[in-house]
Amino acid sequence: MEYQKDYFGFVYIWHDIKHSKYLIGSHLGSVDDGYTTSTGGEHVKRVFKKRPETMKRRILEYCNEDSVEELHKIEQKWLNLRPNIATNPKYYNQKQCSKRRTRIVTG
Repeated sequence: MEYQKDYFGFVYIWHDIKHSKYLIGSHLGSVDDGYTTSTGGEHVKRVFKKRPETMKRRILEYCNEDSVEELHKIEQKWLNLRPNIATNPKYYNQKQCSKRRTRIVTG
């Protein structure tokens, strides 16, 4: 797949092989631009710095629109498939919602 032709961003899952933990997030950019994550706080940043060889990434879904809002909708879909992800000890995610979740107003 070609960046900016076939996709503009992606939703990923990182697997910490050493501790059997996961992290779901998204990135508006290329899969090859060196981005790791901004999800999970300082602890996750230290994990990537100290032992990047134990972290394996898989792309869950590509975003074919140049829109951070659309990308976060896709990310939210994947987060919703894992109820209570923020309190699940198998995940590094600290929130159940994507970082820029669009607020839905009713009424």
